[in-house]
Amino acid sequence: MRATEELRKMRLDGMTDRAIARALLAAERGMEPASVAEEEIDHVLEQYLLNLERECAAKAYEAIPGVAAIANAVANAIGVRVPSVPCTPDRVLAALNGRRNEYAKL
Repeated sequence: MRATEELRKMRLDGMTDRAIARALLAAERGMEPASVAEEEIDHVLEQYLLNLERECAAKAYEAIPGVAAIANAVANAIGVRVPSVPCTPDRVLAALNGRRNEYAKL
């Protein structure tokens, strides 16, 4: 829906997402903003949030190879795999000392 895309782009000072959605829907249909039904605005905002969640999830998956590469680089550097991330100094020291149970709690 075009209004959903425009809602993401438009961040006007003093206007809420609901007001922006109302204005976009009204402009799209050639009607007054006051005549746009609340249910339609709710639908646009729900679609916007769903799209935003999908984008965030996709970006999180993009980070996974980088995290794995860093963990592998740490393992190559110290000669011991640190199985949980982030590779904090405590976890690295625990891995070096062979205390598997201890770094699992950190």
